[in-house]
Amino acid sequence: MNMNNSVFPDLKLVNVVEYTEIKSKLSLFFENKWNIPKECYIESFNDAFISKNGVPYWIALMDIKGNIVAGAGIIENDFHERKDLTPNICALYVEENYRHNRIAKFLLETLENRLKDYGYKYVYLLTDLVGFYERYGYEYLFDVRNDGDDSYSRYYRKKFG
Repeated sequence: MNMNNSVFPDLKLVNVVEYTEIKSKLSLFFENKWNIPKECYIESFNDAFISKNGVPYWIALMDIKGNIVAGAGIIENDFHERKDLTPNICALYVEENYRHNRIAKFLLETLENRLKDYGYKYVYLLTDLVGFYERYGYEYLFDVRNDGDDSYSRYYRKKFG
């Protein structure tokens, strides 16, 4: 599907379940952006094929040459100690030369709509950014400890409806 009303009409939205050829390329894209091994992404991509509750779910925007220019996902927990707060939007990334064109908003809305379709009332996300997600209706809840170390990140929630 092409982005409607986009400044970039040649971008194509794909998800890993419907477009399996992207799994390897997308796992490398996220590994390079977030420094999390590609195998973690591949495992989550594979879980998306058997999901009954809409999670996990992974999407990407590709240009006409097949390059990934943005991507994001939904997972149960984004490497933090609050396992009870789920699902989490994760790995949102837009290449620099595509930023400031509402692409992040488009990706967030696409993921949020999926969750609404599955009956979720909330979505959460973990970030170090201040001020970015507030623009899209997310409220800061608290700082949460990251898995594997003593660092903390900001934790946000968006309520649907």
